[in-house]
Amino acid sequence: MYQRILVATDGSSSANEALEQGIKLVKENQGLLMIVYVVPTHIGGIGFFRDNFKKVFREEGEKILNQAKGMAEREGIHVRTYIEEGHPFEKIVELAKDTNTELIIMGSHGRTGLKKVLLGSVAERVIKNAPCPVLVVKKD
Repeated sequence: MYQRILVATDGSSSANEALEQGIKLVKENQGLLMIVYVVPTHIGGIGFFRDNFKKVFREEGEKILNQAKGMAEREGIHVRTYIEEGHPFEKIVELAKDTNTELIIMGSHGRTGLKKVLLGSVAERVIKNAPCPVLVVKKD
C-alpha cells in the first residue's frame, strides 16, 4: 500500500481525524508519516500578514506539529514534520511532489473564523493539483 503519507494539519478537529487515519495507515504499512502545517501569508492573492502575525501562526504551527509528532511517535511510527509559509494548497502540493508522497490525507474543513476563510477551499484545490491520491476526512 502507501509507504509515504503526508498529512496536512491546522489543528482543527477535522485535521486531527485525518492525522489519526494517517497514523493508522502508516502503522499498518510500516511507512513514513510526514506532517505539514502551513502558515498562511496571503488571502485573495494579497499578502496581508505582517511579521508579528506570521510569528503567532508559526508558533501555533510548531505547537500543533509537536503534538502530532508525539502522537505518531507513541505508536512507533517514523515521522517528519514540516512548517511552510504561503498559500496552503500550493505548499501542500509542492511538498507532496518534493517528498514523493504516495497519499495526502487532510480534513475537509479547517478551523472556524479567520482560518476557515483562509483554509475553506484548501482540500478542493489540493485534490485538483495533487501528484497523488488525496484522502479527505470529514469530521461530523
